Amino acid sequence: MQPRRPVVDVPLLCVGVLFAAVVSALTIFVAPRLTAVFRDFGVKLPEMSVQVLRFATLCARGGFVVVWVLMLAPAFLVPLMTAWPPADPRRRHSRLGRMLVILLLAGFTAWLAVGLFLPYVTILDSVARPVK
Repeated sequence: MQPRRPVVDVPLLCVGVLFAAVVSALTIFVAPRLTAVFRDFGVKLPEMSVQVLRFATLCARGGFVVVWVLMLAPAFLVPLMTAWPPADPRRRHSRLGRMLVILLLAGFTAWLAVGLFLPYVTILDSVARPVK
């Protein structure tokens, strides 16, 4: 009797929930406060930061549902992409699939974090430069 194909990759689901929670926290709590700070300084923001703030605004208007679905979907898709039944019964999930998904989620979260905190470098640079 062969084992059943798993419906969800539980470790990948946990990773997806973690990344979705981080993205939610950055866009709900951090982005609005940083937007107010950046507005007070009146410095032109880098394009990456503008795109991240637009994304945060989209999330605030209900885009969280899409973000959570996209971050949790790989946990359900990776088991479907692996060959079944596995050649080695002890190895039920694709390590390559997990690694690619984790790298993608980490890259997306890094884009958010760098985009939110990059304006501080711009602000400090504009303050440090002498006015001519």
